[in-house]
Amino acid sequence: MTVRQVLPLTVAMPLGMAAVLVAIGHHAGRRMSDVLTLLAAVATTALGCAATLAASHQRVVSWLAGWSPGHDGRSVGLLLEADALGAGIATLAAALTCLAVVYGWRYFDEIAWQYHALLLVFLAGMEGFALSGDLFDMFVFFELMGVAGYALTALKIEDRSAVQGSLNFAVVNSLGAYFSLGGIALLYADIGALQLPIIGQELRTRPNPTSFVLAAFVLTACGFLVKAAIAPFHFWLADAHAVAPAPVCALFSGVMVELGLYGVARIYFVIFDGVLPGAGFRLALTVLGAVGAVVGALMCWQQRHLKRLLAYSTIAHIGIGALTVATGSAAAVGGAVLYLLAHAVVKASLFLMVGGLLNRYRSIDEIALFARARAARPLAVAYLCGGAALAGLPPFGLALGKGFVEASLDTPWVTLLVGLVSVVTAGAVLRTGLRVFLGLGAREPAEADEPPAKEQPDVQRRPALDHIGLLGPVAVLLGAGLLLGILPTWSRAVTAAGAGMVDGIGYVQAALGNPTPAPSIGPVPIWRPEDVIVGLVTTAAAMALALWGARGARAVGPRRITDAVAWVGRGLRAAHSGHLGDYVAWLLAGVGVLGVLLRLG
Repeated sequence: MTVRQVLPLTVAMPLGMAAVLVAIGHHAGRRMSDVLTLLAAVATTALGCAATLAASHQRVVSWLAGWSPGHDGRSVGLLLEADALGAGIATLAAALTCLAVVYGWRYFDEIAWQYHALLLVFLAGMEGFALSGDLFDMFVFFELMGVAGYALTALKIEDRSAVQGSLNFAVVNSLGAYFSLGGIALLYADIGALQLPIIGQELRTRPNPTSFVLAAFVLTACGFLVKAAIAPFHFWLADAHAVAPAPVCALFSGVMVELGLYGVARIYFVIFDGVLPGAGFRLALTVLGAVGAVVGALMCWQQRHLKRLLAYSTIAHIGIGALTVATGSAAAVGGAVLYLLAHAVVKASLFLMVGGLLNRYRSIDEIALFARARAARPLAVAYLCGGAALAGLPPFGLALGKGFVEASLDTPWVTLLVGLVSVVTAGAVLRTGLRVFLGLGAREPAEADEPPAKEQPDVQRRPALDHIGLLGPVAVLLGAGLLLGILPTWSRAVTAAGAGMVDGIGYVQAALGNPTPAPSIGPVPIWRPEDVIVGLVTTAAAMALALWGARGARAVGPRRITDAVAWVGRGLRAAHSGHLGDYVAWLLAGVGVLGVLLRLG
């Protein structure tokens, strides 16, 4: 088997097994469904590892059925192209799916095969999206991933909140997908091709880009920005995470959101870089990313529902990633990939732990869970370690990626923003850990602020919090986050993969038969003394904030300042209303804002 044959197999493997489960699921039984799903996920992970290893030296190109470009440089064939980043994301998706299956072993006794089939279809969509070099195929895999995600979110169909969360997810993402389809149609009408490298090559030969091209980018990028939950396209994310099963949440925050940002970066650097003004792209993604980081951090601190809290933390961290990608710097993008990868594994572990609490105690409300998990010492240690990792505690990979980004950009306001986001989001996570596992602070009345939400657990039994199905995947994920900061080979490979993202010309040349070696990143991430100091300071600040919040402290300071803070908090909560019409309005506003920012730049 050649490496070129590996690429289509990474998509075909989970799709084929999903079809098998649909065919025999009624008769196979739940244990057989678990085994077949795990085998497919492990095989896909192995294929992804092989593709990543090959792509780290030179991009791997596979024109399906041999339909490669002719003498005129055009082709009607379907293109899969893997650079180190695309193949790496595909591998991450498969690996997280393996852990999700292990965590959910024998989950959902009554609907086992449907859940596993949907999980594999979702995996196939992520694999295809990461590896596709065809714009329309990206849309197709985007929708495949989305449809499976909507169904997985509403898996507890008897729960009205699950249906509402899934509906918000489906409508907002589908509208974003229609915008993307419109942008793809514009490009196809103008150029007559759908392959990323052919479109990019054609547009670069034109002397004066038109508003037509700007509109095509705005529309195409819109759908990906929705999936990435970049403000103001982010409103659906917390609603979906709040009701989706824990292993599904781990995939949403661990891979799907990052894939949205990957899609925006891929189409820009391959197709539009050098065609549209770079200043407009930088301004747009910087503004949207910074706003998302601030809004996500502030909303995260105000949550008492643990899944919503973690979801808003994801919005804040993906915002940091977006404003870093906006620079177009190979080193900064490489650092952002390391940062987001470390965030992905740590956040996935936190969602799995919250799922364990839900299944055990039938609630994930911070007030209702006060001091109830005191006996779960291993889980308490893991949860607090996850919170400290989000704060930037050395030697976790988040701290190394954050330091590398700051060193690459050397921009004081970005350094300050990243530090504040880390402190506030990690402080919120640590606050809940101190209250739930240690019983720190006073027990608040159940009617404080709002009544506890009624939660539907993922399973009917009450599993212990020390079983290997929970602690095993959590330990693997936290260990991976730690190794990203300790093993220089890992961090160097990740940053080099990210650096290759900005080499759009190399991507085009590889697809057209003129491959070039993978680009060199130049400086590699190393632990600088100042990064260690900053990481320790932000961790200490996050813990101090957590202690302050856990003890029920109220806002102190000048009255005008505290009133302003309270007013901002109320405004943000009102904007995140849960009403579908409001979210659609924000989506439409976001499309306009994106276009204006691109034009202003």
